[in-house]
Order: sequence, then C-alpha cells, then structure tokens
Amino acid sequence: MQVRSSEPSISTARNDPIQKIPTAEPQSEPEKKIRRRFRQKLAPPSRAYAPSYSDLASLMNANPEKAILRKFGDLNMKNLLYLQAELIELQDELGEISKGDDPLFDRDWFCLAHAEDNRQWTIMTEIRDVLKEYNDALTQQSFNFGFDRPHSYDLKVLRKLLVRPKMGNQFLLGLDSKAWNEDTEEDLICLSHQGDEDHLSKWVTDKFMVWIHYLFGRRLNQNTLVYYSEDRALRLLSLISTVLASILPIVAIVVLYVVPTTKYRLGILAGSTAVFALILSVVAKAKRSDGFAATAAFAAVQVVFIDISGPT
Repeated sequence: MQVRSSEPSISTARNDPIQKIPTAEPQSEPEKKIRRRFRQKLAPPSRAYAPSYSDLASLMNANPEKAILRKFGDLNMKNLLYLQAELIELQDELGEISKGDDPLFDRDWFCLAHAEDNRQWTIMTEIRDVLKEYNDALTQQSFNFGFDRPHSYDLKVLRKLLVRPKMGNQFLLGLDSKAWNEDTEEDLICLSHQGDEDHLSKWVTDKFMVWIHYLFGRRLNQNTLVYYSEDRALRLLSLISTVLASILPIVAIVVLYVVPTTKYRLGILAGSTAVFALILSVVAKAKRSDGFAATAAFAAVQVVFIDISGPT
C-alpha cells in the first residue's frame, strides 16, 4: 500500500533501513495505522544485526520445543458456538417448512431438489455448507486439544530471546509481540510432543544444562545462540539410570552380607527399600502400581538373602 505525501518527507537516523516516513494526512483507517507504526516503531536500530520473522522461524524449526504458538482456544470455541446456533436455527426453520410442503418431498429427492421456488431445498443446501464448516471446526478444535502445553523452561527461554538486546530486543513491531505474554500462557501450545519426562530428566534439561551454560557455554560466543543437544544429555542420563538400577540391588546385598546381626539387617532393609523407592520416583516415570511392584520385588530379594544367610 502506498501513502501519498504532499509535504517533504522526514529523514530518520542514518542507520535506519527505511529512510522516509509519510507525513501527509492519511485518508483511511489503514493508512492511519501505517502512519502510527512508522512513527512509533521505526526507531534507529541498536545494532548492526536486526532479527526478523525468518530468524524466529529458523529458531523454532531448529528447536521444536521452542515452537510455541497460540491456539486461540476462546475464538475457536466461540466460532463453534456460533456455528452450532446457526445450525439449530436452520434446522428449526427446515422442520417448520417441511411440515407444509408436499409429502412427496420426503420420499423423492429428485422432486425435492428440482421443484420450483422450493424453500426447503434452499435451506437444506445452506445447512450443508454450514454443517461442513461446523464439522471441520469441530475436528480441528478436537485436534487442538491434543497438543501439549509448552514446558515452563522453554517458554521462559523464548521470552528471554525475544527481549534480550543481543538476541531480539523485542524486534516484533506489531501486536503479535504480545503472543507469549503471561496473560496468554494458558492459550499456548507446543508443536513438538513434550512427552512424560521423569523428574531427573526435567531437572537436567531445565536446570543442569543452564548451569553448564553459565559456567562454560556463554564464554564461547556471547553474540550468538549456543545450542546444546538435549537428546545426547538424555541418552547419557538413561545410561546412568540403567547402571544405577543394576548396582542398587548388589550394593544392598553386599551391605546385608557385611552386617552381622539380624536386627541391623532389618533396619538396613527398610532404609534401602525406602531409598530405592525414592530413586525410582525420581529417575523413572512409572505408574504407581508399577512402582509398588518394583519396590516390593526389591524388598523381597533382600528378605530372601536374610533368610538364606540365617540369624546371627
């Protein structure tokens, strides 16, 4: 859209890529909006590199957990309610008209569709269009409910990237810059499946890797993003968890073997079983019934060892 100007244009800062701002009085609301955007948003850039939609899109594509968007749940539901109300009105009108029409229309589609000035068929075609739109919206909204909520850490990182001077400095100029505000947090979804992480995995990705970055990573290059492979960290964590799961029963048996008296062994049995249950809840995302079964099996192994070794 071009905005005509009858007055000399005003030059902006030397480094501003857009050198002219329209000064003529706008003739329409869209032109007024453009004028306000030019005046308020096109400030001189604070650095040589200015991020854009392309950079944000590349970031989200490279890091699917940062692909966080609005689902507009309220608008989708309001649209469904309006379509439902429209269909109810059309259905009621169709029922009233069909009562006074020729009974043959209920038995012969050809007569219904080709009769002259047939209001019943006209309403039916309107219902067909609205019904298709309603079913599509209904299916899409059901699909939207299946998206995962973003992790709080990923959302926090995205917000920081958008406002940090070296990374974004709030480069989005329109109202969409508020898409990730706290008041819209309940309406945000993540396009990447988040899965059910255990507490330890969540701690590693949300806390431990952040500490590693502050200690070492940020010293490498302070002007660009530093990427860490979350998959590698989780694979290493899975290896550690597997080794730990195989060592715990052996350690418990060795301790029971060293302790000579039965009463001390029973105390160690209770303590080691509690520690096993605690570790299980931290490193594994197991069902409650599975947790009880694994803990009972761990305790049973120790009881069998105590019974075999005999009282002392």
